[in-house]
Amino acid sequence: QHDSLATKYRSSELVKPEAAAKASEYFSKAIELANKYKYTEAENYFDKCIAIDHKSYEPYFNRGVCKTHLHDYESAILDFNKSMDLYRTGPFMFALYFRGYCYNKLSHFDLAISDLTSAIDMGTSADIWAERGYAYLETNDYQNAVSDYTSAIALNPANIEWFGSRAICQYKIHHLKEAVEDADKYLAKHPESADIIEIELRAKYEMKDYPGALVLAQELVELRKTKLTYYYKGMIEFYLTQYKEAIEDFSLAIKLDVNYRDAYYCRGLSYLGLNDDANACPDLLKANKTGFPGLEGKIQKYCKDYLEK
Repeated sequence: QHDSLATKYRSSELVKPEAAAKASEYFSKAIELANKYKYTEAENYFDKCIAIDHKSYEPYFNRGVCKTHLHDYESAILDFNKSMDLYRTGPFMFALYFRGYCYNKLSHFDLAISDLTSAIDMGTSADIWAERGYAYLETNDYQNAVSDYTSAIALNPANIEWFGSRAICQYKIHHLKEAVEDADKYLAKHPESADIIEIELRAKYEMKDYPGALVLAQELVELRKTKLTYYYKGMIEFYLTQYKEAIEDFSLAIKLDVNYRDAYYCRGLSYLGLNDDANACPDLLKANKTGFPGLEGKIQKYCKDYLEK
């Protein structure tokens, strides 16, 4: 975020006027380059500024921002540390935000939450709320993640990405209606996002909205032809009593995994739905053999004649 850069250089008291003027020149050039997304070149000019004046916080902070954009997160953290050491009142909001962002990128989520919480205590920013929401999501604290994404969206509802992240969290805490609403907003802009389609599909399936779930399942298998996507589609078709279609999809799942016990079991049930015990029994027996629990009663009920042949 370029608007987060410190745009004014304040020389430290130990730097002589001529040297301070040169440092200011390097600082201004670095800002110009950073605003043109030339972060490597900008970093070099901040290096020159720091070589002259290593007691001013602004060049360290800005160099940390450049390193963040260059994905050099560990080195960026060192610069944010230094900038906060030099800042007259200690840690400041944007340094905490960027350091928290870097911690998230390095999967140090507890450290990220700590920094971002301190930043939130200092001021309001949609990006900071969302960044902490991401850390909560990654640590499976979905309730707090929903709360933070909601705060971020309230401040900046134009950021559609946050609706996608909140949809995942809403589903995880079984807020199914809310998950569908957030997923719809996200998919209106990103219609080929398989992950969010899957979230909405599962939410609608659990809400027993099988026609709606089937539409999503059809979209998902176009994007991901996996055993799981075929299984999803087959399950929905089964509950819609579309047994022939379900059998086709369970068969496609089994083709991708010949030991897919759940698909054998559900294909067996689909055959039973068609009163086709001759095909149902081999599937139920295969499911039982591959570890599907509790099938003895069904096998005895439907497959007695098959087993006696």
